[in-house]
Amino acid sequence: MLGHSEHAPEAIVTMTKIASPSFTGTDIVGGVLRGFNVFCSLTPASFAAKIQHFDSKQRKKTAGIFVDVLRATTTLNVIGALGVEGVHLAVKPRLGGYDFTPPVFPEAKWLFDGEEHGRPIAGGLIGNSPAAAANEQFSGAFLKFFSTNGARALETLVNAELGGVYLLSMANIATTMAKVAAAGFENIWLLGGGFYGSMTLEDTVCCGRAIAWLIEHTEKREPDLDDESRIALHAAATYEEDDDRLVRDLGHSQVAKLLQTIGHGADVSISVDGRGLSNRLWQRMRDTIMGLTTVGATHLLVPEYLAAVRS
Repeated sequence: MLGHSEHAPEAIVTMTKIASPSFTGTDIVGGVLRGFNVFCSLTPASFAAKIQHFDSKQRKKTAGIFVDVLRATTTLNVIGALGVEGVHLAVKPRLGGYDFTPPVFPEAKWLFDGEEHGRPIAGGLIGNSPAAAANEQFSGAFLKFFSTNGARALETLVNAELGGVYLLSMANIATTMAKVAAAGFENIWLLGGGFYGSMTLEDTVCCGRAIAWLIEHTEKREPDLDDESRIALHAAATYEEDDDRLVRDLGHSQVAKLLQTIGHGADVSISVDGRGLSNRLWQRMRDTIMGLTTVGATHLLVPEYLAAVRS
């Protein structure tokens, strides 16, 4: 059975720089891209287009960080903070017929959940709502979670066979980026889940805040950032220390309009700064890292917690 680990994050981390770009050979685009070491893809399609220029050796030196603020990564961050053993994120079937069979550990306690256009699937617990998740009991159980945008984005990272894969919400940016930086990856790649193929404001800002953390706490600098990373960084700067404005702007965004239609508008502010959740749970979310591990051929997101969890 999987256990949770305790550790303290590194505050300042020395990062290894990769070589200057090489323009020799036929892959000129790859030569340009390899001149950077912080990447951002605000949609899975962008990631697929760029990652093809990196060979397996370069991919193993890369950490992939999955972002889907509204709402997959926020909800899964809540579930991780509440003590789930592990989460298997499954792509939602096109024509229903959800498979509630445990993918591993059949003797363990398994829960099943997912969302269909923002609403819970038949037989699911909470849909994809951080507010609903906060009121459920996940401690000691595994969860099979069906998703559309989130699962496909995570599947894209998994299929790229990167050196490590992590989940990021607004809550656990500092903790997760410290973990990734301390691991010594040469490249860091953030991937936004988007909204049915298009980029979103909330994922862009979250990615930008993560990149700002790297610039402040490591040797990463703006010349190390590819174009989408710079876009995300500057978008985040617009909302620096102004979550109220971000919540207001997101209220007019495409995902928020969908959530308001189905009665989950409150999930927007929860996903930005935890308003509506208990302070203790939000702090636990901040102290929770969700990393991908493999059991046989099955991928599980497993939480790790800081040693100094605040009561």
